Amino acid sequence: MFDWLKDLFDHKKKSAPKKPSGPTACGQIKVDSRDYPLINITPKAFVAGDADDNLIKDQNLSISVVVDDSCGKFTFNCRCTIVRIDSNRRFAGAFALLPPEVEQVLNQYTKNRAAQEARQAQQAQRIQAARKAQDAKGNKGSKGSKGKRS
Repeated sequence: MFDWLKDLFDHKKKSAPKKPSGPTACGQIKVDSRDYPLINITPKAFVAGDADDNLIKDQNLSISVVVDDSCGKFTFNCRCTIVRIDSNRRFAGAFALLPPEVEQVLNQYTKNRAAQEARQAQQAQRIQAARKAQDAKGNKGSKGSKGKRS
C-alpha cells in the first residue's frame, strides 16, 4: 500500500547516473606565459577554456599546443587566429598553415579520440541496458504483492 512512499525516498534505486559536469582538458594551449586548458582539437582548429581579457577575437597568436591524454601525447608550435570567445570563457582558434607531419599527427589523434568516445558510449549503453533489465526483474516480483486489505 505504501510502496510508492518507499520508492519516493529510496534514492539509491532511482538516482540517475552521474554525468561529467563538462568536457575534460586533453592538454594545454600556451600563449606567452599563460596556460589555457585545451578542451578539443582537430587538424583545423581547437577549443580551449578560461579565456581572459588578454584574448580578443581576430587576434593572431603564436602558441604552443600540448596534448597529453589517453589518445595521444605530443607538442607543437604554430600560429593561430582567435575566431570565437563565448560567454562561458571558452575560445576557439583556427590554425594557420600547419606542417604536414603535424596535420598527420592531429588526424590520427582525432581518429583515436573518436574511437575512444565510441567505446565509452557503447559501454554506457550496455550499463544502462543492464540497469533496465535489473529494474525490470525487481519490478516483476513486486507487482503481484499488491492486494486489498480488509
